[in-house]
Amino acid sequence: MIADGADVRWRTTPPSATYYDTAVTLHYGSMARIEGISDKDATIATRAVYGAVRRKLGRVPEPLRITAHQGRLLAAVGGMEMAEEGMHSVDPVIKALAGIQAAVQIGCPF
Repeated sequence: MIADGADVRWRTTPPSATYYDTAVTLHYGSMARIEGISDKDATIATRAVYGAVRRKLGRVPEPLRITAHQGRLLAAVGGMEMAEEGMHSVDPVIKALAGIQAAVQIGCPF
């Protein structure tokens, strides 16, 4: 039971991206247990995906590098992302806001 007047913001407010990145780097070195595929070790198709993602986001997120271990999974994730972008039933601003809100709620630094 939460006492009246107790401060419960910590339950719904994720840590800031700066704190999160610093804490993960200091304590774990990297959040992932699997090493991602580097640009040097990537296949031609994977490099093409990395290039497209880099143009869109400015960098290649680590989860995508890890997904690149399985080419078919990388293609499936890319297809899903393209399908989501191609849907026009919801206003793009609403989709972007929903994505941001979901990331904030789970504390995602991406």
